[in-house]
Amino acid sequence: MTPCTADGVRCRAQCAEATAMASELETNPSAPGGLPAHWRRGRTIAALWIALLCAFALWWLAPHARAENSDNWWLKARFRFREAVRAPRLDPEIVLVTIDDRTAERWSDTPMIGWGSRLATAIEKLDRSGAKVIALDWTQPVSLEKWFPGNDQRLAEAILASGKVVMVKELVPVPPGRPREKAHWLLPNDLILTALASYRDLGYAEIHVADAKGETEVAALTPALESPEGAEPSFSARVVERAAGVDAALTTRAWALPGQPAVRLRENQSFLVNYAPGTGRGTAFEQFSLSDVVESWISADRRVKDKIVILGVGYTGSNDNSKDINAKILHQHVLNRSRLV
Repeated sequence: MTPCTADGVRCRAQCAEATAMASELETNPSAPGGLPAHWRRGRTIAALWIALLCAFALWWLAPHARAENSDNWWLKARFRFREAVRAPRLDPEIVLVTIDDRTAERWSDTPMIGWGSRLATAIEKLDRSGAKVIALDWTQPVSLEKWFPGNDQRLAEAILASGKVVMVKELVPVPPGRPREKAHWLLPNDLILTALASYRDLGYAEIHVADAKGETEVAALTPALESPEGAEPSFSARVVERAAGVDAALTTRAWALPGQPAVRLRENQSFLVNYAPGTGRGTAFEQFSLSDVVESWISADRRVKDKIVILGVGYTGSNDNSKDINAKILHQHVLNRSRLV
């Protein structure tokens, strides 16, 4: 086409005609040469569909918009990517001793609450084997002397002799409709409590899964709570403190061991933890059956030397299954590491 800048009347006339047509189309799309009517209708319908899709997307994303949930999603994505590209390996610093199906079947002649003497034997053997810390995920608030004579004394003596045992305590909230009552700690009975090396060797049990579907891939951990007596450490935080040989410091937005990078806390004083590769599949931590430790370990076992050992429930159908034990272990361990992968 000849440019409009060319000389000649004919060219100037064509240029003027084209300019007028363009102006007409801009102001009146229905003019001859504009978009067909069914195109214009289709464009309107498409705009409505886009608006509906945007509204649905906003509705679906609303629950995830909170910082806690977005953090959870991002951490889970990183966890799954790491699971896919990295082969799991046994943690070099932590082992599990579980009350598994084999233990429950082998000792089915005695209720679990009567296993105090067996737990004592396990603590003695783990201590003799050089365990750095023995995290006993077990509590016994009442004396069982009436039903199992000597069991409490036997367990207390083993805890006292070891000096490395950390146990759990539970927070009992104020019952509904009883505002005059106060929340209080549910502690081990006096005989066992006084056997611990320090009152600080009690930590509150607070593991909870952050995933709405109950998956144990990401969990929120609150390492300590403020109280009039000072910071109350969680079970996992206290195990890490004992392993490191120092007490941690709690501030408004951080929890830190002396000489270690601080763990940044969220507004609710917690942080999200994702687990070591293989957690929940039995490939993240070396595991031993409690019954094997008690009945088969004749001499010191170097596989637990200088390691954190957690002893807890892991049999099928228990409220605290093997995945939860793995999670608790990693919680303890991750606090002592600089950053998650």
